[in-house]
Amino acid sequence: MRLNTQLKALNATMRQRVRRDVMSTGIAVAALAAELERAVHLGVGRSTLRCTGALRPDDGADQPSSKSE
Repeated sequence: MRLNTQLKALNATMRQRVRRDVMSTGIAVAALAAELERAVHLGVGRSTLRCTGALRPDDGADQPSSKSE
């Protein structure tokens, strides 16, 4: 098999892998978004979301903004 043909085959394989990885990541993100939306709908607080790892402790959402300073 010629080098050019091998490179084309490798390129096609890598494209398929990337496409598959992007699709699975998109599905995971959609599932997380649905779970967060459900949690907000149920009235789950930020501290609970932080405990489960859905929010980072350093997201700063509970801190007052410094615009008034």
